[in-house]
Amino acid sequence: MIHTKTSLLAQSVKAVLLTSIVGVSIQSIAAEENPEVKGIEVINITAQKRVENLQEVPMSMTVLSAASIEKNQLSDISDIASVTPNFSFSTTGSGRPEFTIRGIGTSGVVRAGLDNAVITFVDDVYISRSSASTFELFDLDSISVLRGPQGTLFGKNVVGGAVSINTKKPTEDLEMKVKAGVGSEGLRTIQAYINGGLTDELAGKLTVSSNQRDGLGYDTVSGQELADRDSKSVRGQLLFDNGDFTTLFTADYARDKNNGQIISERGFGSVAPTDSDRFTSSHGIPQSVDSKIYGFSLKAETEISSGLLTSISAIRKNSLATVESFTTEQFGIDNGNRTATQKIPSLADIFDNSEDSTQITQEFRFTSNTDSDLAWVTGVFFIKEEINRIECEEVYTDGSQPGFVNGGEAGKGRPCWDNTNDTTGLAFFWDGSYDLTDSVKLRFGARYTQEEKENAIDATNNETQFEQYIVGGTELPNIAPSWPLGAPYTANANKTFSGFTPRFVVEWTPAEDLLTYFNVSKGFKSGGFDGKVDNNGLTDEGIGKAERPFNEETAINYELGVKSEWLDNRLRLNVAAFNSDFTDMQRLILIPEGGLAVVNAASATSKGFELDGVALLNDDWELNFGYGFLRSTFDKFVINANDDRSGQVLPNAPKHKFNLGSTYTHTLENNGTVTFYTSYSFTASQHFNRATPASFETQGAYNVYNANISYTTPDEDWKFTLWGKNISDTEYNNKLGLFIENTKESPADPATYGVSVTYNYF
Repeated sequence: MIHTKTSLLAQSVKAVLLTSIVGVSIQSIAAEENPEVKGIEVINITAQKRVENLQEVPMSMTVLSAASIEKNQLSDISDIASVTPNFSFSTTGSGRPEFTIRGIGTSGVVRAGLDNAVITFVDDVYISRSSASTFELFDLDSISVLRGPQGTLFGKNVVGGAVSINTKKPTEDLEMKVKAGVGSEGLRTIQAYINGGLTDELAGKLTVSSNQRDGLGYDTVSGQELADRDSKSVRGQLLFDNGDFTTLFTADYARDKNNGQIISERGFGSVAPTDSDRFTSSHGIPQSVDSKIYGFSLKAETEISSGLLTSISAIRKNSLATVESFTTEQFGIDNGNRTATQKIPSLADIFDNSEDSTQITQEFRFTSNTDSDLAWVTGVFFIKEEINRIECEEVYTDGSQPGFVNGGEAGKGRPCWDNTNDTTGLAFFWDGSYDLTDSVKLRFGARYTQEEKENAIDATNNETQFEQYIVGGTELPNIAPSWPLGAPYTANANKTFSGFTPRFVVEWTPAEDLLTYFNVSKGFKSGGFDGKVDNNGLTDEGIGKAERPFNEETAINYELGVKSEWLDNRLRLNVAAFNSDFTDMQRLILIPEGGLAVVNAASATSKGFELDGVALLNDDWELNFGYGFLRSTFDKFVINANDDRSGQVLPNAPKHKFNLGSTYTHTLENNGTVTFYTSYSFTASQHFNRATPASFETQGAYNVYNANISYTTPDEDWKFTLWGKNISDTEYNNKLGLFIENTKESPADPATYGVSVTYNYF
């Protein structure tokens, strides 16, 4: 189904939502005040490896409770960005999400030997690959976004921050929940769990989810629907608790299949594409994305006289296969021989990629009691990981495009890179706090990480070389491999990387509901190997380009924050200002020896502040709000002698982000409740990639409005919801990228509407 065909369901839901939004303010003014004092929800988290109140943790973070996830209609991890200051998400829908916190992420570069800068944790289990970080947000206890380097307690690669997801654990009570929904664009969803005691000491839970949707657009040549959705997941948990010893076993499996994202042509410079429909492509080449994520974990805990012993063992596997295509057949370029309304010859690049990863992790830690002035946690972490990534490309043209130097047919063939990266790592950490006085506390800790990486490359090439020129004669890097036709190469390399990541915090609590802190922390991102260089020619150092490693990237963060509650816990305000320095940043650039490679090429500074708040206007009306100000720039970033990007803004780093949510709950005479929820988010302009000129990949500022209305029966066993997302139908993009002569855009979802029904048994 194409998004421009508004269904009767969507029209009806939209009308009800808009009418109800207008009525919320009138009803809230007329609401009777409850004589009982109601406070903001207390949120407990484990960001410092022990259960603590959010307001007592000295770091900048946004925490979404189960209730917040549901009322915001957050369906997957990408939705978190809309309600989190200084957190950005981008994707082309090909199973490789890109997370950025305070301007720091891994923008658009995927390599087997390149680690991420923002790491996802699920129930304390480290998830190394972004392709394994997509989850349905159902039956969760909380989601925490930790901003800034978290090297001491969370380990390597957390230079930008971390996303921590905590699932709801089994209980002995028999409970069941089923939620089913339909919506525009053929949306069909069903989510369910059943939970209960199996014996006096054993409880279990089974959670399932299915999310399907027709395509938002289509390919005009092949007729294939694009931006569709077909994801399914299952999670089983067993909790054993005999009072002295607790174990939680979790097994999960998820599969996501779709036809890839819409990649439409935006035009180059002032030249517009001949087909301006953002939700159509004209590639004519079938696309596909097939992702499988599964794993097992075992968390065991036992109390001893001096504290808590914890063991977390996990095996995670991820398989991703994608076929994507980019063509420039359908748009015009005024290159001197053709007008802007004429089509250029067929030119395409087909990417056929696969990635398989297996990681084994083990953490042992001891958490001391808190009955003395000194409280601490210490532990050891081990990781063994193997990543195999195969990338094949088919680049071709009929050769009559004047920009090509070789004329005639060119580029027929299929170069492939088969890259395997093995990592073995070990880390030791200690973190503690000491009460100097009743109001002053010191926190201090450190972590030492060492890991060995072994990288193997097996590359073949069947493709002739050509160079690409764009309008005006500007030369782009070679877009086909430059080693001889049919000549394979192999390379093997290994290196040990290490990092020492301390932190130091001073806390002052001048009043019971007021915490101020100053935090200095360090993070590091492990080094590695590119794994996709265009040939293995010698570098200036006399070694093959494929064997040359890039070194560790480091970050030091200075943060000053305040966490406060006011008016009998009816107003919560948390503010943090920060300045982070990044050195030896790993960037993809054109290297002097020729071709593109990941090297330590940049340094940067990220500074700004975040504000998170909750206000209870009365017992029925709650406001949530957040604001992020960000100024992230390269201190030094030289692509080559003619291209100096120093002083430019980092990608995925909008200067302003703002979100506001309003929840009004009205109790009916039968004790049923009607809840009205509306939200607004603003994102300032941003760039998506600093490997190309800024104007080609700039997303302008945009606003997004969401709303939903729900009715819950008096016994809370049934809930009926009408919802709408992006109800103003704002046009914006998940990703922009320059490819050959044109900027490709990956449009975000248009306005969508739906209904859901939830049944609870408890």
